[in-house]
Order: sequence, then C-alpha cells, then structure tokens
Amino acid sequence: MAKTRIEIFYKGEKHFDKPMGSPRPRFRRVKQFAQTYMPSHYTQHKKFIADQMLNLQSERDIKLTVEFYFPPLKSWSKKKLTAMLTR
Repeated sequence: MAKTRIEIFYKGEKHFDKPMGSPRPRFRRVKQFAQTYMPSHYTQHKKFIADQMLNLQSERDIKLTVEFYFPPLKSWSKKKLTAMLTR
C-alpha cells in the first residue's frame, strides 16, 4: 500500500497564515426568499487548500489522517505556554 503525504504550508501567504474552521452559513433576504451563502474569506481559504491538493483518483478505500498545528495564543501566560509545550 503506497502512502502519499500532502503538506499544506501557510507561511508567506497573505491572509492565509493558519488553518481556519468552517464558519456558519450566512443568510440574506432577496425579495420573499432567503438565500444562503458562505462568507467569501472562507471560500477563498477553501480554494487555497484545494489548489494544493493532488488529484487522487482511486477505486480503493483510502485512509485520511489530518494533523493541524496551531501557534499558541498570544493571551497565554508564560506558565501556561510552558505547561502546554511540555506535555
């Protein structure tokens, strides 16, 4: 079984400095109907990720492992930061 590793780098990309979660959909009223849409910053981020992905076409099952690495929050104290990093 061949393993394919795909890494997505955010360094140096304007407005894409870290992974982001999916926000809730937004709604707007058009005459008598409600229209649903996703915020544009999320759809741009989603396109940025999709452009880096390989076109993996396989008829067999695949196993997907996703790892996210987030920088520590700036509001953390030095004590909390060392506690989290030494886990």
